[in-house]
Amino acid sequence: MPQHQPPFRAEHIGSLLRPQSLLDLRAKFLRGEVDRETLTQAENEQALGRVYGGLHFLEGCTAGLRMGNQVADWVYSRHLQP
Repeated sequence: MPQHQPPFRAEHIGSLLRPQSLLDLRAKFLRGEVDRETLTQAENEQALGRVYGGLHFLEGCTAGLRMGNQVADWVYSRHLQP
């Protein structure tokens, strides 16, 4: 099978990596220092930054965010309730 090289740098794991500023904000959220709306807005801006940077398509980002929220809701409702 031939190997295909895109005419740009492709980093498949890059979408899984988050900048330190976002990781710090998530830690503040877990400590109760920022609210969920602030964290969600920052996460959404991070996702859209990948669209504006030409790394992702908008539909892929919105579908990924939607799916991530559905998975989180499923896990919370089944495994994280008191």
